[in-house]
Amino acid sequence: MGLLAGWQHYIDLTVPAAKVTDDLAHFPVCIQIRDGAGINSADLTPIFDEVGANYKKIAVTAEDGVTQLYCEVVSWSSGDEYAELWVSKSGWTLNGGVENKVRIYFDNDHADNDSYVGLTGSTPAENVWDSNFKLVCHMNDNPDTSHIKDSTSNDNDGTKKGVNEPIETDGQIGKAQDFAGAGTDEYISVADAESIRFDGAFTISLWWKRTVNQNTNILFHKVSAGKNNYYCYKSGNQFFFSFYDTLDVNHFISALCTDVGIDNLWTCVWDGSYQRIYKNGAQVAVSDDLTGITPKNNAGTTLYLGTYYPAYVYPIEGDVDEIQFSKDVGRSSAGVGASYETQRDQFYNCGGFVTRPVAIHISSEPRHTISIESESR
Repeated sequence: MGLLAGWQHYIDLTVPAAKVTDDLAHFPVCIQIRDGAGINSADLTPIFDEVGANYKKIAVTAEDGVTQLYCEVVSWSSGDEYAELWVSKSGWTLNGGVENKVRIYFDNDHADNDSYVGLTGSTPAENVWDSNFKLVCHMNDNPDTSHIKDSTSNDNDGTKKGVNEPIETDGQIGKAQDFAGAGTDEYISVADAESIRFDGAFTISLWWKRTVNQNTNILFHKVSAGKNNYYCYKSGNQFFFSFYDTLDVNHFISALCTDVGIDNLWTCVWDGSYQRIYKNGAQVAVSDDLTGITPKNNAGTTLYLGTYYPAYVYPIEGDVDEIQFSKDVGRSSAGVGASYETQRDQFYNCGGFVTRPVAIHISSEPRHTISIESESR
């Protein structure tokens, strides 16, 4: 690997070959900077010791050590020593069946990395997500306790029913939203937009931790009066994925859903021929061959998270985290599996910290250079 000029400290993250079973282009990798990070539960908090609260004093590169990836900073707390980052870029591919690497550089004396690192909503942050991602919500309050923010350039931001309805809580990745369930009508709405009207392949994923065994829960539902598009819900002990076609035929599949108090990543895929449900990266349900049908695409239908419109019934109960909607692509089993691994922080092993040699010039005529190599931290 090469070295990115001007950065003194770095650490390599190595993705084992088994984590990526096929090539994944422009794949978003989640990096959690904390004590206990990665497969080997490494302590990455020395990054905070170096740069403090200034998240722009970092750079993340591809395996060559030089090509910078874009970096979305969802959260950065030097006090709590925790940060949630997402990194990727167009033209970058994780290669299937082989080891892959990314490198994090950090240096408090370096100029701010404005071109490649930014908060959610900034241009660098939006460049992390390929054009098929139409809605990505990390489910932290942003910009206030009444809203959540879309990380893509589509600006499909969510509005809560009211202040702290639902309320932010700790999640699988950083923060989540805690829906109170029965006896409430908490929800998050996302206004209709062409980008979230699906008439071809699509993929939707979210983390859900139920805290009680409530009979019926609506996770998401794109609907207006008399117009159903697509939705996902739990009824009895089954998790359902459903959408209507242009003839108003409801197509649905289901999978067993009995876990209480456990974070699970549910992924719903329509690939143009089959409906699929994945739980924690593994396929658990698939439809018959439905080649030739077209999902119904109704303009003017609001997307609701956590309730059934228009009656506002069957509210979801539990914690919901990291919602991702993709259009015109049925994500592959390799992509779904890798997403599960990176989102649960089991995607890479962290190497040791390296501090590069520092050159000191002790005279000008003639010039002599002494290289002093600092110890790895």
